[in-house]
Amino acid sequence: MRHNIFNFLRFSLCVFASLREDFSSGTFGTKAQRFVILFLLLGLSAMAQSNPDSLAHTLLWKISGKGAKSPSYLYGTMHTGDDRVFRLQDSEMIGFDSVDEFAMEINMDSIDKNAMASEMRLPDGQTLKQLLGDADYKLAGKCLMKSAGVPIFLLNTIRPIYVWVFIAEGKQSKKDVLDTYYFKLAKKENKKIIGLEKAEDQMELLMGIPIYKQVEMLREGINDYGAMKSSMEETTIDYSDADLNKLLRETESDTSIGANFMEDFINKRNRVMANGIERVLRSGKTLFTAVGADHLPGQKGIISLLEKDGYTVTPVLSKNFLKAKDVKKRVKY
Repeated sequence: MRHNIFNFLRFSLCVFASLREDFSSGTFGTKAQRFVILFLLLGLSAMAQSNPDSLAHTLLWKISGKGAKSPSYLYGTMHTGDDRVFRLQDSEMIGFDSVDEFAMEINMDSIDKNAMASEMRLPDGQTLKQLLGDADYKLAGKCLMKSAGVPIFLLNTIRPIYVWVFIAEGKQSKKDVLDTYYFKLAKKENKKIIGLEKAEDQMELLMGIPIYKQVEMLREGINDYGAMKSSMEETTIDYSDADLNKLLRETESDTSIGANFMEDFINKRNRVMANGIERVLRSGKTLFTAVGADHLPGQKGIISLLEKDGYTVTPVLSKNFLKAKDVKKRVKY
């Protein structure tokens, strides 16, 4: 599986930490179901400026113009708790502190987890073992136990794509992803938090991935686990280098879940998010927006869309970076 669909899924890894006791004790109930839903819901995520095909190497962009008295900011995140993504520019924290409101893909407080809990389950009559066959089911079980410490039978009625996510990031999921860090920081500083998308819209998009395609993705992951992890590591390095141009090329080439991945999972959502950002700016409030880095670049990326609508979007460059441990001190863990 390409790294892009994984980044799309990995936003809510932090929730896994609160569920580890449920799994270790063998109790897989509603709480665990909610985790997997949140895992996918919040991870649908990606990147840009005047020449959207050749961007400066930075993740932080200043939004000005159209009568705004003070700037707003757009930041591209990676949905992981890896300490490398928490090595933030000092100007990023200054920008965050200076604004009135904070926006992210989904306001985590707005999710009706009860209403969506059943969506993670396979259709009645289907099981993971039936879909994979005995050999791959056994292999998936080994990978799942090694990666996440979860017995496979606990996930036997769960959609394959969720199982793959457990395998891919299980042991890393105790850490908050970067988006969740900002969410907590905004709450701590009493900033209004805005969700640019609706959780149910993201869930509908995820549920549109055919079961057979989910099975293919899971099989690919368990049969070539080393390659999958290498791809994830390469993406983390590219992100740490703030190479939005390379991330865009990789995203555009991803057809792992179909030829329409870029349009359905990235471009259409970019327009929705850009509209949400502009609503706040028109109100006269200043805003710090943190969304997946793949949403920023390209002709249909958020940066380009804002520019086409009359805003000035410029890269914020800094040689001064904060250590991850110092960044995290601002939110108690």
